[in-house]
Amino acid sequence: MGIEQSGAGTVEPVRRMEAALLGGVVLLQVTVGVMLCSSLVGCGADEGSRTVAIGEARPFQGDQLEVGASPARRFGFEPAAVASGVPSMASGPDFELPDGWLALAPTSMRTLNLRVARDERADCSLTLLPGEGGGLRANIDRWRGQMGLSNLTESEFQSLPSGSLLGRPATRVDFAGSYSGMAGGGGEGFRMVGLLAVDSGGSAFLKFVGPADVVEAELLAFERLAESLGGAPSATAAPSPAGGPLTWSAPEGWVQGPPRMMREVTFTTDPAGSVECYISVLGGDGGGIRSNFDRWRGQMGLAPLDDAALASLERVPCLGSTAILIEIEGAFEGMSGQTHDEALMLGAVASLEGSTVFVKLVGPRDAAAPERERFRAFVASLETSR
Repeated sequence: MGIEQSGAGTVEPVRRMEAALLGGVVLLQVTVGVMLCSSLVGCGADEGSRTVAIGEARPFQGDQLEVGASPARRFGFEPAAVASGVPSMASGPDFELPDGWLALAPTSMRTLNLRVARDERADCSLTLLPGEGGGLRANIDRWRGQMGLSNLTESEFQSLPSGSLLGRPATRVDFAGSYSGMAGGGGEGFRMVGLLAVDSGGSAFLKFVGPADVVEAELLAFERLAESLGGAPSATAAPSPAGGPLTWSAPEGWVQGPPRMMREVTFTTDPAGSVECYISVLGGDGGGIRSNFDRWRGQMGLAPLDDAALASLERVPCLGSTAILIEIEGAFEGMSGQTHDEALMLGAVASLEGSTVFVKLVGPRDAAAPERERFRAFVASLETSR
């Protein structure tokens, strides 16, 4: 063959082969590029033809699909979303780390990667996935499988309690069993608690797993973490109540604090800042009035309400309808970790079309009790612009 010959006779066959190979590579690159451009155009709305010069780098501008968008971006957390007023997640979500917990480096699947310092087997993670992330029930059954448990029956699935995560309605789970972690860790006597917010626009999963005694001791810390997580509004969240933005009249002496995730506004009511009052708005029923009241009572070391107690709660005018008031006394541990053995919590919940408004005041009883009437007036002052 020509390429085996020595001398000048070898040069021309080799050049011809190199040219043929190079031409094949160029043809392959052009073909793949054209196929890719065609497939991308097919994903967007029908806006006519698009012309993209070969060799030109140009991002796809489809109306319904952002090619390569990460789950975090779909939740509105990445830097590009900041310009539109959506909080950034470039350095992680806004949250308050519980005392005695460690924040580890995020991974490809863990937007938040936390651990209880005193027992490395107890870890907590937040995962964001595009779309429904495989579905609510499938993920719950997968988690149960990790605990050595069988799939839920239909009645068990339908009776799961609700909550909220990142401003979205969520499903709460609490399982005990023998845990087999993905990394090979785990063992018998473990417990898993979690919140799953599944939606076609993007899904979030917050999971805390570890030895049962450690999880039990840190359960309130997990609840506070979930409550502190800030997030961007979604299709199921309510950035503004039905009728328009929320307005209010703050009582004299209350001081408005800086903006915080998942809160419309935050006030402190005393010079020491020991009593805090804030408003939050969630989409839909926000997890349910009763479940929220029971969760608040749990934060104060009290049992859930029975039917008679719930029915007897006072109703007051609010937002053109009524709000349900609740008053809770007990021991309360704030987000800073400071415990008030004699604390008072005042709460109000008002349901609107497509959203639920929560107003909550909490602090040491001696400082919070004098705010009762001002709290009621504050709740009554809430309005939506129309």
